[in-house]
Amino acid sequence: MNRETLDRAVLPLAIPIAAIVGIVFFVFFFSRILLAVDPIFATLIALGMSLNVLTACALIAAIPGLRTAIIVGAVVVGVVLLGGVGVLA
Repeated sequence: MNRETLDRAVLPLAIPIAAIVGIVFFVFFFSRILLAVDPIFATLIALGMSLNVLTACALIAAIPGLRTAIIVGAVVVGVVLLGGVGVLA
């Protein structure tokens, strides 16, 4: 498949589908974690996760020379951890 076909036909479909699958994955497994713990701990875990996301986004924005491979690696580690803990919960 040549580069023009990829840019014009595949990516406009693949990016929204990947985003929807990622959001569904996150919501499902994070809800499993929050439902498995006591309500007070669920609140603390949700606040901690929101602080984690905010901090990660701020660091990505603040470091201009950050390589894509580092970001992808961090996202993969987070997805594996969230999926693993969600399955165990």
